[in-house]
Amino acid sequence: MRKYDNHSNGKDILYQYWFATLPGLGRDTKKRLLADYEEAELLELSDQDWKRILSEHEWRSFLRYRDRSDVKQPYHNNESNCIKSKYNNKSHHTERLYSHKKLYNIEEIASEYYHLEEKGIRFFSWKSKDYPEKLRKIDDSPLGLFVKGRLPGAEKSIAVVGSRIPTAYGQEMARVFSRELAKAGVSIISGFAAGIDVAAHRGALEGDGLTYGILGNGPDIVYPRENYITYEKILESGGILSEYKPGEQPLPYRFPERNRIISGLADGVFVVEAKERSGSLITADCGLEQGKEIYALPGRAGDILSEGCNWLIRQGAKLVTEPAHILEDIWPKNEKNLKNTINLDKLLDNKEKIVYDCLGLEPKYVEDIIRETNLSVSEGISILFRLELNGYIKQIVKDYYLICL
Repeated sequence: MRKYDNHSNGKDILYQYWFATLPGLGRDTKKRLLADYEEAELLELSDQDWKRILSEHEWRSFLRYRDRSDVKQPYHNNESNCIKSKYNNKSHHTERLYSHKKLYNIEEIASEYYHLEEKGIRFFSWKSKDYPEKLRKIDDSPLGLFVKGRLPGAEKSIAVVGSRIPTAYGQEMARVFSRELAKAGVSIISGFAAGIDVAAHRGALEGDGLTYGILGNGPDIVYPRENYITYEKILESGGILSEYKPGEQPLPYRFPERNRIISGLADGVFVVEAKERSGSLITADCGLEQGKEIYALPGRAGDILSEGCNWLIRQGAKLVTEPAHILEDIWPKNEKNLKNTINLDKLLDNKEKIVYDCLGLEPKYVEDIIRETNLSVSEGISILFRLELNGYIKQIVKDYYLICL
């Protein structure tokens, strides 16, 4: 593979943007072509040239995508009438296939590229000096990244992934681990999906740390919509990244595709809750292939959402039960102590300690709390209110409580 200078001039980035977003060619094909050609050379190729350098399968795929009327890869305006986005008969199509004229207009490509700025989006080619080094090192790194906010740097980082429909326990663990790691200076990478992903992002924000959302759609699309506030907060304390152009919709195949970027940007992958067949395990597999450490939160035998994590642990993933276990592994020289030094015995009275000790990380119903503590209804509810007001416990849904970490 040719060695590239990381510094690109103004026109180089246009060529790189065009080729990275060119539909119909896979990453492997594009990287094979870049071993022999610069993007500027490829831009000048005619139909006949493309047909010559592509395999039959690649050529058919390339032609099929380019024939779609919604693909805005324009031809020169002075081309003959046979060069159009739609063709009415076979003879026109045949004439087009063997045209010797170049197919793409650099002025229109430039117009599309500079339009990104209006949306607050930047494009980074894999040849750019600012492209994340961790991602550049993986075999199937994207040819370009669309970014809102900032790019991940060289800081320590962990990918936190898991179920989109987690338990309250799983959500709390994702939030707490991410918060504490963020406080210690570790960036949190996740996929911005519902459930564990967004809990991890929010935990990092609580810890005043950096967090990065890797999307399976264009960077200008908030999906799911209910994460909009978190999306805006991430832009203030991290970034939103995607290999897909603005406007690209969240199609199902794009989420497994983006998992390699989540793991590629991180020093390790932490799986919080996952079914036996889960997208989170795809991220863990990507991490293994990339040489990353894999961590898993153990769960109870028989729990569906623990099957994936327990399987990973059996396969050699590191079992972790507190944030310090991850920090000690990826950043042993870090001087920040993650241990909770608060002594609740000195802060709570006897009855408050009884109620607090009755609770754990699994939500418990108020009637069960009152029955187990042998308190009156009024007294039990009053104590629960005080504990919640002081931040020791929280009510995740009406009348269900768990402790805050």
